[in-house]
Amino acid sequence: SLFRPWSLPLLSGATPPPARAGGRAMQPSRGTAEAALAEVQRAFREGLRVLSTTWAAHVDAASALDKKAKEYAGILAREHARIEEEHVQIREERRRLEVDWASLESQRSRHAAPGALAAEGAREDGLAVPEETTAALEIVAPAHDLRRAAARDTGDDHKEQAV
Repeated sequence: SLFRPWSLPLLSGATPPPARAGGRAMQPSRGTAEAALAEVQRAFREGLRVLSTTWAAHVDAASALDKKAKEYAGILAREHARIEEEHVQIREERRRLEVDWASLESQRSRHAAPGALAAEGAREDGLAVPEETTAALEIVAPAHDLRRAAARDTGDDHKEQAV
């Protein structure tokens, strides 16, 4: 039943407003006032019970949400750590590859004949290199490497630069 305070008599001892039934104010009887008080108390207890049940349901829901939020935070923390570890490994691999690339580049420039480097640079610039030049450089490059190695072995660094 719905609690309608305007339908109950006043409980504070004040006189209720007069009702216009035949011109006389209607006074509630003693039994009616006690019944009204009992109804108010029953409605109040019912409201408290509903409020208590609702509050308990909200507490349970909040607790479940808190638990799920903590689980999700743990998952996110583990994923973050895994991704960070992968990032560190990728950075290390990149550094290693950069060192390897620099080493290979220095070896290539040290062992390549000057003409071969010029032809390669021309190709990279989009210029045509005659096939005869390429074939000749393939023959000359090993000889150039041998001369440079011999100059290094004998200690004639100035000859190596002139070669």
